[in-house]
Amino acid sequence: MCTLGRLSLISAMLLASVTSQKSIAVYAETQPIDAEEIARLIKQLGSDSFEAREQAQQKLILIGEPARAQMDKAARSGDAEIENRIKTILQTLAKRELDRARVHVVGLYESRERPAVVEVRDTNGPVILVLCAYEGVTWNVKAIAGVKILEIIASGYHTQKVQGVDAQIRSFSYDQRTPYFYTYDHDEENYPKMRAHVHELTGKKKIASFQGRYEFKSVPFVVGEED
Repeated sequence: MCTLGRLSLISAMLLASVTSQKSIAVYAETQPIDAEEIARLIKQLGSDSFEAREQAQQKLILIGEPARAQMDKAARSGDAEIENRIKTILQTLAKRELDRARVHVVGLYESRERPAVVEVRDTNGPVILVLCAYEGVTWNVKAIAGVKILEIIASGYHTQKVQGVDAQIRSFSYDQRTPYFYTYDHDEENYPKMRAHVHELTGKKKIASFQGRYEFKSVPFVVGEED
């Protein structure tokens, strides 16, 4: 095949792919999505037709979170094809959420046994909340309606405790004999170490906000602004 012919074939394939994605997007925007429709698409994941399986998978990715509960249930259906495709869909959704997530860091040296209150108000997208301190601190996290905390990373020389929200928590400390970090000041030498650890743990180079104090007394940390 000549170079021109190969280019024409590649162009046709790309156009077909774009057209297919646009068709799916139009479908997602114009069709009412309900439990019955989601159930039908999940069943279609096990279709004998490869094209039908692929189409159902793409539609479920576009639907996203509203389909999660039914997909979680179907992931234990015993149908290997459906289970594998649901696993792929959920991984895709998780990556999409991580790509959109904003990292907020709050740091202390100590709290003198007072719970350190953190109010999360960032509703612009998913949040990764990083809490760090030298001394062991109990962090009382509060989130307004509309906030989605993907995970909380809690780190310090001594073990940190997090309460108040239902979120995945990853904990690091010298007490646990795991790599740890803490910082409470931009100018402190530990600040760049914190950034390096956060990048390694989340893949995120940019930190949306950082707040630090030597000691927590009574004024809550406020993360993000309410829309």
